[in-house]
Formats: sequence, structure tokens, C-alpha cells
Amino acid sequence: MTAKQETGSTAVNTPVIVDGNVYFSAWDGSINAVKIDDVIPLWHANVKDPITTAPAIGNGKIIVGTGRGYIVALEQETGKILWQFETKGGTVTAQPLIAENLVFAGAGHGNVYVLNSDTGKIIFVTGAGSGIESSPAYSDGVFYFGNGRGYVYAVR
Repeated sequence: MTAKQETGSTAVNTPVIVDGNVYFSAWDGSINAVKIDDVIPLWHANVKDPITTAPAIGNGKIIVGTGRGYIVALEQETGKILWQFETKGGTVTAQPLIAENLVFAGAGHGNVYVLNSDTGKIIFVTGAGSGIESSPAYSDGVFYFGNGRGYVYAVR
């Protein structure tokens, strides 16, 4: 069986599947939640900015990065926008990561932000000297990411 869901956009980011639902974002600023059985749309939200990352899902939230340098949190169940954080640093292209009630996200100007996942308030920021474009990883209290100059960083 093949099913499809119209997005209205020419570019769709990597879908994420959680608990029988597919979540996907698109460059037209939209985020969609679809129930896998029979492709039943659950909700549709728009952050009014091109979404340039795959969604990160955790703690009841969906986190995406945008083309104008925002990190946006939405409620997973309804798509309601909970908070937005402006990086002031170009396109966010690396998928954000959620771990231990924190959001880790890199921006085009090379800064990496650690935010409170409930409020979007900044907890820590560090510079990597070049744009953050790779998917991050997290293990045992350490956040790993790479930059555009070929360096891998570990932040504890």
C-alpha cells in the first residue's frame, strides 16, 4: 500500500516517526502530523518561516530550525507553537536534539545553543568557528556535533 500527504511545498525535510504518527516539516514553514494507519491528518501548523531541519521529537515537543535562524518548539499533540528562539546567526540546518529537558541546536554562524526545552531560555552558548550542519549526537551527558571546517566537538 502506498499513501501520500500533500504538503503544499516543494521541499520536505526528513520525516520522523513516533508512536504510530509521522511528523514532517517543509520549506514553506509548515509542520504536519499524520497517523500512519490510513494516512489520517492529525494537525497542521505553520511557523511562518522556511523550516530547514528535520523535526526533533521528545518530552511532548517538536523542535525545528528555520531558514531565518529560529529554533521553534511546538506541542507534539496539537502543533501549538510553545516558544521561538532567535539565533541571530543564519539558517539552522542541523537537526536539533532533545535530551534531559534540554534542546541542543547549532546555527549557520557557528554558535551552538543549549536551551531549556520547556521555556526556550538559553542555558549555554558556545562558538565553533564555522556553521553547524551535521546531525548531533548525545550520550552520557555529552553533546557531540561537527562544524563546517571538519572539527568534531564534545560539550558537557
